[in-house]
Amino acid sequence: MRWAVLILILAVAGGAASGSGFDHTVLERFDYAGLSGGEINFEPSRLCRPGFGALFLHTDPYQISSLSWDFAAARYSWRGLGFYASYRSYRLERLYNDVTASAGLAAPIYNRIYSLLSVSHRYEEYCGAGNYGRLDATLRISYNGGDFVGQAGLEEIVLKKPYEIPGGYRPEPTVRATYFASADIGLFVGFRHDTLGRGRWTFGQEVAITPGFHLRLGFTNNPNALEWGLDLSYKSLTFIFDYKAVNKLSDTVIIGLSIGN
Repeated sequence: MRWAVLILILAVAGGAASGSGFDHTVLERFDYAGLSGGEINFEPSRLCRPGFGALFLHTDPYQISSLSWDFAAARYSWRGLGFYASYRSYRLERLYNDVTASAGLAAPIYNRIYSLLSVSHRYEEYCGAGNYGRLDATLRISYNGGDFVGQAGLEEIVLKKPYEIPGGYRPEPTVRATYFASADIGLFVGFRHDTLGRGRWTFGQEVAITPGFHLRLGFTNNPNALEWGLDLSYKSLTFIFDYKAVNKLSDTVIIGLSIGN
């Protein structure tokens, strides 16, 4: 009975509770250029910065102890090119296992314009009901003007279908922008048109209270998710704490560690 209830919760929640939907909810903040110089960031110009970085995140989504989500990523820049690789696991004990491995290359195109091409392989295992593999690609172009960083992209371009779905698989156009009002304040706005045909808006703000203490506030719709979080940094280490209040689901707490220069 307990397993039936968990499956029903995930079904009612829709895209937010699926592996990719939850990824978007948690990882969206890392797609924007942030105030922190050492933190891993998947905005193309940030990936091309000299140095190395690593990121580790964990949560039990929606306070369901049998459901776990883990993410690890590393980046490295060489001769102006940015490389990254990531691994994500989304698992419902004894019922469902969803693993995604990704790799990407970012490069300067001209002056302040950068590009990113990444490929992801996703493996889904429904225990007792079959296994499925999916191959996606993502393309992003960004402009880094210093105080303003803008991005446009086409994400989740399906190269290999795991199975057919009503309406088929559609790439997800995205637009993101960051404006640094000062050295201590960053404002974010973004839009994603997801494969289900929904428009998802994201609004956020990051404030550096002190050089080692950053506070974040944000909101995403479809489904509605209110976020607040804080980053505590010491030298090259950053402790990450995120709290997300998600519509129709229990609140989620994400903890993580970022290492970088």
